[in-house]
Amino acid sequence: MPVDLDKWARGQVEALIALGDDAIDAEAYIKAVLTWLPEGADPSTFMPTQEQLDSIGVVDDAAVGGARTVWYSADWVPGKFKRLLDARAKEPGA
Repeated sequence: MPVDLDKWARGQVEALIALGDDAIDAEAYIKAVLTWLPEGADPSTFMPTQEQLDSIGVVDDAAVGGARTVWYSADWVPGKFKRLLDARAKEPGA
């Protein structure tokens, strides 16, 4: 079943605003994601590249720090998942 991109975009903008984003920024972020979305891809599982995110200034050190603080302090995040942000890949043979 194809995703209704307009409905998805409205929901994402509303969610970003509810999380404290400015409405204009939220709309710009979602518009950018939709321009990068490959034809037929599900926007709920699409992952923009770092270069794409850098092009609109979504991810910077302040954003990462803010997300880290929210993640670690959130009651809704189970304790066993909180350290995932600091996880590192295991070296082969280690």
